Amino acid sequence: MTLPAAPHAQPPSAPTASGERAGVRGRRLVALCAVIFAFAPIFAAAEILDDFDSLSPWTAEHTNDTRAAIARIGGGKFGHALRLAFDFNGVIGYATARRALALDLPPNYELSFWVRGDAAANALQFKLTDASGENVWWINRPDFAFTHTWQQIRIKQRQLEFAWGPTQQRELKHAATIEFVVASGSGGGKGTVDFDRLELRTLPPDSGVHPQLRATASSNAAAAQRAIDTNAGEPWCSDGRPEQAFDVDFGATREFGGLALRWQAGAGATRYDVEFSDDAKTWRRVRSVRDGNGGDDALRLPESETRYLRLALHARQGTHYCLTQFALRDLAWGATPNAFFAALAHDAPRGDYPRGLLEQPYWTLVGVDGGATPALISEDGALEPVKGGFSLEPFLLLDGRLVSWADVSATQSLRDGYLPLPSICSVARACCQVTDGSGR
Repeated sequence: MTLPAAPHAQPPSAPTASGERAGVRGRRLVALCAVIFAFAPIFAAAEILDDFDSLSPWTAEHTNDTRAAIARIGGGKFGHALRLAFDFNGVIGYATARRALALDLPPNYELSFWVRGDAAANALQFKLTDASGENVWWINRPDFAFTHTWQQIRIKQRQLEFAWGPTQQRELKHAATIEFVVASGSGGGKGTVDFDRLELRTLPPDSGVHPQLRATASSNAAAAQRAIDTNAGEPWCSDGRPEQAFDVDFGATREFGGLALRWQAGAGATRYDVEFSDDAKTWRRVRSVRDGNGGDDALRLPESETRYLRLALHARQGTHYCLTQFALRDLAWGATPNAFFAALAHDAPRGDYPRGLLEQPYWTLVGVDGGATPALISEDGALEPVKGGFSLEPFLLLDGRLVSWADVSATQSLRDGYLPLPSICSVARACCQVTDGSGR
């Protein structure tokens, strides 16, 4: 932003009417600038931590029975790059490029680097270690898809997780070493991974105060704000054309974790795209919805960041679209699939989602003695056939009413009070039938 030049100093004089008006305009200008700067994102220049023009600070490390080596190569994204070559030799292990780098981290920041690779999908890790060498913070991307073209990895302060160590201080303020790591995953094998331009950017603190959302649309534009204002009482409804655009200006670049849309009954979008833009001119598609059924649409968009958002609407249920509510969800809402479904379960009637999304149920092993892959079964009868796999949740449709775990009072016990043979006694409030874990 370019501010007007400050006026030349003038000798004091008696106030005049025009002078008083000028003073008022000046105060208004200052106030306006204060408001603008309160909402304008502050982008500090990035500090280049390493451009890999020299590899003298770097060393290669690897686990037993694996190999790792580093080299300085040309043809990087910005010049030279660091190449980490590895060979896992058919075993589980990791290859590391490591250097000492004293780093004082600001309260809010973004770390970034560029990566490309000629390798199968393996875990990509970035680690920071404190001066003790025992406490580690990281990002871990399992089964990372390495591409032959450069891609930028951006790490916000909140995304850097405490990995392990004895410290009770889980916020990293001072780092002593950094590491790029390729750990064996589903791909294994051998290959090379290149890294370029490691940067640190200081970010402004998140005050939690954001500009008001402003909505417009390709038809009936004046009514679009109704979908943003939850107290409007009326939805935004389009004209009869099937192709429509519903645009939202956040007022400044904003981070969020997803969208919650509510369509009027019989007037929902059945096919649409969610698009982002930084300038309201060039748009990029980030999500496509097909075969929508109207009602409520919860769209998980983890780690999203944009200034403008567009719903590009292509097909509908009735003769026009009617959007009752458009709401942004915070970063935590879309951070992980579990967090997303837990948020949906919290807002849904109790029993519509598995109990484990709201509270901790009891589980026990089930399977054949000596079997290779024991399954798990919960007190509610949910079955997880394999470790970390999907689960099946039972429901009962009784006289047109859906009966779930929320309609049952259950107590758990062990055979004779101590033998590892659990059973469940449940009383279904809907049908008043008593069963136990043996099927009796």
